[in-house]
Amino acid sequence: MQKKIIALAVAGLLSGAAFAQTNVTVYGTIDMAYVHQSDSVTDANAQNNIDDGGWDRSRFGLKGTEDLGNGLSVSFQQEFGLKADNQNGATMQRASFVSLDGKGWGSVKAGNFWSVVDDFVSYTSAGSGSQVGWGEGVIDLSLKTSANNAVQFESLDYNGFKFGVGYSSNFSSEADSSVSNDNMRAVFAAASYTNGGLYVGGAYTKGRQGTDNLDYREWMLGGAYDFKSLKVGLAYADASLDQDVFFGTAGATDELRRKTWRGNVSVPVTAKDTVTLSYADSKLERGDGLKDYDASAWGIAYMHALSKRTTLYAAAYTADADHGFLTVGTDGDVTYDGFETGFKLGVRHQF
Repeated sequence: MQKKIIALAVAGLLSGAAFAQTNVTVYGTIDMAYVHQSDSVTDANAQNNIDDGGWDRSRFGLKGTEDLGNGLSVSFQQEFGLKADNQNGATMQRASFVSLDGKGWGSVKAGNFWSVVDDFVSYTSAGSGSQVGWGEGVIDLSLKTSANNAVQFESLDYNGFKFGVGYSSNFSSEADSSVSNDNMRAVFAAASYTNGGLYVGGAYTKGRQGTDNLDYREWMLGGAYDFKSLKVGLAYADASLDQDVFFGTAGATDELRRKTWRGNVSVPVTAKDTVTLSYADSKLERGDGLKDYDASAWGIAYMHALSKRTTLYAAAYTADADHGFLTVGTDGDVTYDGFETGFKLGVRHQF
């Protein structure tokens, strides 16, 4: 028993020495909420659960940097999603990359990561990820993009202006989640400008969807302004594929096109309390005389900070969608041609 304790202590000291050399940080989020959800058409999506990810996905990660000298450094990040509400533990790899950073030119990143499209447009303009009401997982009219098997260059900040470009052999965009993004080869570029309380960003992606070998195009534009007494944000995405082969219409010639916009207003009530009101709308134009699909959602949330790391929150939403076009909840619950309402009460802790 003593030998095991000594061995563990030595291993801890050795790992600590290695960590000190590379400045490794352990971080994470645990988010749990009571979720009530009702469906006007069927009880299939109704729930009363204690669920993970009411505001933000639970996660665990490591990140660090090493100074190489002469203005160069290497950074890395390894992050996993967690299912804190059951025994499944780590459920997916959210990010895994290494980056070469230069003080005089910017950074080159390789691996799996959220792209500059996210950093410059989606997350910074109309809120975090699939935000309607607040946070992730209330209503998924998302503009998120992820670059897997990718390489990306990101510039320095030039008086508020930044830009980035990249390539991914397995790109995924939730701006058009109605189509399969598996094995999509894509190039992407984004730019942003910040000046005081003003923020604007834009992005363009062009790719070829691997499963059906179809051309994919997407552009995004977003902006936000912080008035101190309130903050407003708005983001828009327009995504299209050459043909509509995804709803039982093989051989159709018109392009499949999805237009999504999302906006919110956040008001700090006190130093610890914030109210956020959000709205999102999305339309899928199918062409060839087929019915278009629509989805829209309202959300409102109240957040109270117990500390810098721990926040209590409450949120309610209402959503209306056609043909399963809207995803509701962090676990991918779907509503078909119906009206759905719900609310969440939860706590998020970050470490």
